[in-house]
Amino acid sequence: MVIVDRLLEELLFDPTNDHLIFTGNMISQGPNSTDVVDFARKYSASCVRGNNEDRVLVMRHNMIEAQTLTDTSSDQYLDGQSTEQAKNERDLARALSDEQSEWLDACPVILNVGQIPTMGQVAVVHGGLIPGVDLNHQDPYSVMNMLTIDLDTHMPSPERDGMMWTKVSSLMTFCTM
Repeated sequence: MVIVDRLLEELLFDPTNDHLIFTGNMISQGPNSTDVVDFARKYSASCVRGNNEDRVLVMRHNMIEAQTLTDTSSDQYLDGQSTEQAKNERDLARALSDEQSEWLDACPVILNVGQIPTMGQVAVVHGGLIPGVDLNHQDPYSVMNMLTIDLDTHMPSPERDGMMWTKVSSLMTFCTM
């Protein structure tokens, strides 16, 4: 995290006046996921839950419930095969401390920042928002996974084929909470 600390220095980041907001994908995207969580916690950053955090946290909760968080004997699927991603996510679910996991669990899917001068109403999400739907009625899965939106149905999609939701949002007004 030395590189990130140097970047914050170059940006003249002042933790007494500035606030970091992470937009998801803090974990399972690189080799130091737990360090990224600690970094965010060190700076009292806000964060929204992204699809990667959600997947690992759901897996961790399921492993705790099944009492397999520390027991690696059941890591293989029934056919004896395990994808590399699933293995990495299980390893990460185990590597997270209870405090790190609780911090990630507390990250909302939508962070309603509120009114910001010159920007208006600001909400932070990892994936996207369905235009015309109040923030408190957005589908959490879509908010974490949306990449595109169908212009005819306004249905969100995690696929890359289609209209990027950010282009649609500039054409439509979002409702707020």
